[in-house]
Amino acid sequence: MSRYNKLLFIFAVLSFIVFSSNVYAQGCANVTFKQLIPNNNGGYDTLDFTLEDLDSGLFLSCDTTQRILLPVRFAPGLPEIENDYYTYERIPYDPPAEFNQGTEIVLPADDCWGKGFSFASAYPSTPGDTAPAFTFRFYDDDYNYIMANSNGGVILLPDATNPVYQNLVSQNLSLTQEPTSSNYVYCPYSTSEPFPDTRQQWGSRPSPVFNSINTPFHDIWFSSSFPNAKMYISFIGEYPCRKCIISYYNVPLYGNTSKIHTSMVVLYETTNVMEFYLKDKPESTSTNSGNAILGIQNNDGSYATTITNNSYAPNGGTPTTKSYNNTVWEAHNEAWRIRPTGNLGTTLTLYKKLSNGPSAGSLQQIPSNSDGTIIAAPTIEEGDTWYYAKMNVTRTDGRTFDVWDSILVHPLDVPEITLSHNSATNNGTIAMNVDSTALYDTICVGDQVRFRFTGGDHYAFVEPAALNNTPIIGDVNGASVVVNQNADADFVFYKFMITNEKDGEIICTRYDSCYIYNRKVQVNIGEDVSICAGESINYKETLQQSTGSYLWQYSSNSNTANIGTADSVTYQPTATGIISLTLTDNRNCTASDEANVTVIPFPIVSIEDQQICLGTEVTLGVNSSDPNVEYIWNTGDNTSSITVKPDQTTTYTVQVSTTTGNCSVTKTGTITVVPIPIIECSADQRICEDETARISVSGDAESYVWRSTDVAVNEGNLTEYDVAPENTTRYVVTGANRVNDNLSCYSSDSLTVYVERRPIPIITYSPDAVEELTPIVVFADSTAGITDRLWSFSDGTTSTDKIHTHTFAIDDSTSYYDVTLTGWTEYGCVDSTSTTISVHRDHHIWAPTGVYLHDYNVANRTFSLKIDALLDFHLKIFNRWGTLVFETEDINEAWDCTYKNENVQQGVYTWVVEYTHKDSPKRVMKKRGTFMIYN
Repeated sequence: MSRYNKLLFIFAVLSFIVFSSNVYAQGCANVTFKQLIPNNNGGYDTLDFTLEDLDSGLFLSCDTTQRILLPVRFAPGLPEIENDYYTYERIPYDPPAEFNQGTEIVLPADDCWGKGFSFASAYPSTPGDTAPAFTFRFYDDDYNYIMANSNGGVILLPDATNPVYQNLVSQNLSLTQEPTSSNYVYCPYSTSEPFPDTRQQWGSRPSPVFNSINTPFHDIWFSSSFPNAKMYISFIGEYPCRKCIISYYNVPLYGNTSKIHTSMVVLYETTNVMEFYLKDKPESTSTNSGNAILGIQNNDGSYATTITNNSYAPNGGTPTTKSYNNTVWEAHNEAWRIRPTGNLGTTLTLYKKLSNGPSAGSLQQIPSNSDGTIIAAPTIEEGDTWYYAKMNVTRTDGRTFDVWDSILVHPLDVPEITLSHNSATNNGTIAMNVDSTALYDTICVGDQVRFRFTGGDHYAFVEPAALNNTPIIGDVNGASVVVNQNADADFVFYKFMITNEKDGEIICTRYDSCYIYNRKVQVNIGEDVSICAGESINYKETLQQSTGSYLWQYSSNSNTANIGTADSVTYQPTATGIISLTLTDNRNCTASDEANVTVIPFPIVSIEDQQICLGTEVTLGVNSSDPNVEYIWNTGDNTSSITVKPDQTTTYTVQVSTTTGNCSVTKTGTITVVPIPIIECSADQRICEDETARISVSGDAESYVWRSTDVAVNEGNLTEYDVAPENTTRYVVTGANRVNDNLSCYSSDSLTVYVERRPIPIITYSPDAVEELTPIVVFADSTAGITDRLWSFSDGTTSTDKIHTHTFAIDDSTSYYDVTLTGWTEYGCVDSTSTTISVHRDHHIWAPTGVYLHDYNVANRTFSLKIDALLDFHLKIFNRWGTLVFETEDINEAWDCTYKNENVQQGVYTWVVEYTHKDSPKRVMKKRGTFMIYN
């Protein structure tokens, strides 16, 4: 009975062995039986059969009750560009022919090409087309000719006239014509670069390495001085595995003839494999720096495959990696294969042939296991049994052929043993509690295992060692035992020894085993979660390792509720609790998982809407019932309050989130922006001192308030005032609109009344009296800050000149003349002053031109006139506005420059005097003048 099921666990390892061990000494398409032998690592080794196995067959024994056969295919043949066309591998050193076998290739000189050879001439098509002519596929094309040179280079040619290769033949030498010492094609002997090499030529020489097989390519020496140095070509074998062999035999290295080279390259039809056998490839640096290339290259140097020896140690020592690609290296009794990366189409059929029974002697087709193996365990009833593998191969030309391999297996002449098992406690586990003979089986963790045996006389535990003393009770019909499985292990390996006896002596000891796994059903519903009140939780069993029945439950506040029976659940909890899932699988094994669910209440949040006046700032704050919250405003701020200055009514949004669970509430607050009143003052004004200006305000304010240093206006609430400020004054008015009890909106405007000073005219003249003989006086305007002036004389004349020369017409009745000067500023402010020019008739009058109120000299602080021969006297003094400020009839009374008991203001004052002289008592004299009071 086959125990194939016990081998399932090695399938992955076996697959690797199957596809990585196709290394054979010969490159023909073949199928070969190999056997799998258990190793000490719990796996299997793939071994070739010995010659004795092949001659006598395989014998089953008590220790080896079955043989595991593996048919291994070898059928390369398609160079695939997507897989770099070729790969290489090390093969056993087993040349298929002698190195000096075949037809000698004539080489009349060193560094030359031999003639070309036709594959079809050696292997033409057979009558009836039972075999096609020999061709060889190399990279992307099929080739019919081969040509070799004296330095180990071999090229493939599609035909004798292909223009790509015409540079290798001279005009007087055809491809298939043997060269002579005077008519041959030169072959370069060295290369300075590794493959791939796209150079069209080296110096003036054409490249010899395109479309080439290099066996290796290096500088060797064919010469009449070395008659034993030969190159051979031979064709051996039968369709579909014919071979072309080119050998280099006993050829010395150039520059060091004591070192002899011998190698061959073998080209296989069908598989398009190239094998290189290096009997002796010595190392020498005497030429070409000792470089050599072992490998192939396509027809333009774009692809190449060269050999790298990963265990290079020609003289012993520690192996290293050595590239054979234009480097210095040596090799002895090495063999390498370069094969296409694509395989030919194959079909494998397996058979067996029994020696006993009704079907003895005939082939019976048998299936392979899923891993491609055959379990060979013939019974006594079947007798000696042959096992066959037939591989049908489809060549690249569409032709097919079969290759075979076979092996004989002899049966074991003892009863077949069986080891079966099931669960002793759970009817839903191993094989649904039916005896199972599988190599691997499973029980639920905590189950007991029952083993049953047949085919032996005695049974005992070998492993686990702890069960060695456990008795296995049985009779002629078999035996059984129940054991407690170790629940802490993933699996337990059970091994049993079964003995057969005859006449009280053990004649056969066999072993059987199995693996019983603990079915540790696992479920995973994920991590703990925190949710916001009113949200739902979504959980799913994520492992999906088992199928069966599901039970979801939610527990909170000492209550548990069933909430689902599928592999996922959606639930809206009202309180913090625990969600759990219990899975019962189809073997009645259970597993549970749970997660904590935290339900977080939302914070209670409020914001007050506010009103503000346009242009003002306001702080908008959030009131939250939970102090542990985070804020995100639509302004980008993350504080509990923000200060804003909107220019229009704006709604602000804030997201308030709890720091745990990120439960968020969104609130909005509206800032209503109330426009400020629009007011406008009248324009700035400019007046002269003592004048009046009208100021006003207009707009949409409900009320107004004025602010100014002008007490007549300050705190006033009229919209219009007439003002007469003494100095330039600014008037600010504020308009207000009341919004509510707590808010009024204001705006302000202002104007300025500029008060310009009147000019203080100053007259200077010379001389100070009119002489009868010279009645000419020069008047000058000494007033500051005026732009226009007018001189007026009592004789009726006027002038606008700053300096004016006036001639008086004197008569006997005139004792003085009046002169008035009026001045205007740039702002139109006007003032005038007058003086009297007396007519001098030997009398004099003296008046000061200035009084200094703070002078230490009393005489300088008062004003008085001096007149000689005085009889009557009447003096009047006027300020610049014409106000009489002093009057006296006493020539000796001086004015102290006060008016109404206060010092008068600084400025120009006018004096007018009427008097009579003693010499003219009836003639009243009148005179006028000005003086300056300095305060």
